[in-house]
Amino acid sequence: MAFEGVIFDFDGVVVDSEHIAVDLDRELLAAHGVEVTGRQLAAMFIGVAEDVHDDELQRLARGRITEEDREWYDAEFRRRYAEVRAMGGIEDVLRRVTQPKAIASNNRREWIRSTLRRLSLDGYFGDRICAWDDVEAGKPEPDVYIGAAARLGIDPTCCAAVEDSSTGMRAARAAGMSVFGLVGPYFPEADIVALGGVPLERLGDVQKVIAHSAHSHAPLLRRPVDTAIELPGVSGDRM
Repeated sequence: MAFEGVIFDFDGVVVDSEHIAVDLDRELLAAHGVEVTGRQLAAMFIGVAEDVHDDELQRLARGRITEEDREWYDAEFRRRYAEVRAMGGIEDVLRRVTQPKAIASNNRREWIRSTLRRLSLDGYFGDRICAWDDVEAGKPEPDVYIGAAARLGIDPTCCAAVEDSSTGMRAARAAGMSVFGLVGPYFPEADIVALGGVPLERLGDVQKVIAHSAHSHAPLLRRPVDTAIELPGVSGDRM
């Protein structure tokens, strides 16, 4: 059975933005004497909700993050995010995916909508967006994916999800969706397979792989999410 709808994560799938928070986290932690690699930060934070990120970042900094630090972080994040670009090839993907499309994201609705407008991608999604501030709990809870499917008017089990993080994959799987994971420097193929997803080597493969998987009954689509990904340790004075 073909998928009736396709739901996209936003950061790291539609726009090339995941590196912004990773870079800022490293800079802020380094200012407080904590050394963390980009890969470690990505494993901990990519795809998580804003409040979870902020609490864990403060823990890593051993409570040293001040209100002045937060103001700097927010201002710098806004400055860098205002220059974010679309993922290479995403517009071609959105043109070729013929099913109704939606976004399910742990980002804020205002950021998503304004960025889509700036990049002239808003027409592909309209108001079919379910963001962190639209639901009670963000990813890895399934709320944003269930909400996105509701905006499409399609049962979640009839939708495919495109993700770039283990947090997002867990959310989509918990909503009953088949999940396709975009392989990247922070999200290796092994992690995607361990979570029961189908790896995508290139963003441009989305339409082809989704179409093939819908008719092939690939075993990966039926695997339960029963494997946790072990997060790497963090070096620095907190150790």
